[in-house]
Amino acid sequence: MKIINTLKYIAFCFFIFSCKNKEKVIEKNTLDEAIPVHVKIVGKNNATNPIVASGIIASESEARLSFKTGGIIEKIFVIEGQSVRKGQLLAKLNLAEINANVAQVNEQVNKLERDLARVKNLYKDSVATLEQLQNITTAVNVARQNQSIAAFNQQYSEIRATTNGKIVKKIMNEGELVGPGMPVFFLVADNANDWVVRVGVSDKDWARLKIGDNASINIDAFKDQVFSGSVKKSAASIDPTSGLYQIELSIFRCNKPLISGLFSNVNITPKTKQTSLSIPIEALLEGSNKSAYVYVNDNNVARKVMIKTNGIVQNEVLVIEGLVEGQQVITDGSAYLTDGSKIEIK
Repeated sequence: MKIINTLKYIAFCFFIFSCKNKEKVIEKNTLDEAIPVHVKIVGKNNATNPIVASGIIASESEARLSFKTGGIIEKIFVIEGQSVRKGQLLAKLNLAEINANVAQVNEQVNKLERDLARVKNLYKDSVATLEQLQNITTAVNVARQNQSIAAFNQQYSEIRATTNGKIVKKIMNEGELVGPGMPVFFLVADNANDWVVRVGVSDKDWARLKIGDNASINIDAFKDQVFSGSVKKSAASIDPTSGLYQIELSIFRCNKPLISGLFSNVNITPKTKQTSLSIPIEALLEGSNKSAYVYVNDNNVARKVMIKTNGIVQNEVLVIEGLVEGQQVITDGSAYLTDGSKIEIK
């Protein structure tokens, strides 16, 4: 009985061993089996790649009103949204320090003028020298110039409206310390019909743009309408704050009530065409931002490659890095592939 049980155990072990060997053979055969795929040749696309950017609606007549001198804001006479007329007083500084400076300069001028009169008399009597007369005369002239500067600063220690319009933004409040030239109000002229979109673009996109390039403009506040426009101005230097180049787009035939600050997205079509490598959009795997992955044919072996893209034009992905012209990219069957899989081109 023990002999029979032993023989049964040996037969069972042999059966398990045989099954494992068969699994290894099947697994090996599966790995060695080529996966059928479709491929496309990497070619060149001589097309216009649109430039997409975001910007803010503004008026060309928009004025940033500020004080000529710094100081404490004593009084603000208007509120946001208020209509104003040209020359209307909008705000003024506390003039205690400025008036004291004006009085000080005036006293200095008066003293130097008295000194000049005495030196002139002494010069006539040959007591004072010509050099002394010239020096006091120069001192009087400098003091008078300082007097003019002090009077000018006193005059521009208040803000007045430069045109009939509306205060669209009030930046500072009474009691705040303001520096020379710091904006206090944004003023837009009445019946402004000079609305523009200001956007920032990279140096590469800036180089592609020309004055007059067409653009489509989507304003978030009016999602039911797409506005048309064109490039009106191009920056001559970089914006140090954003690191971008500011482009100004004019808006054509706008029948909506616009205000400064509305957010918009623009799609600019440069007239200058750009030659780029292109692949079908079906070849893309996963990606983010301007990076993506594709499978390429490497002697009937699938290789996963990272590429840099530059937009999509008519279902063609424009490639700026990662591929060369003439390579084969896999467009169908990539779902069954891993890096290094054998492939069969159909």
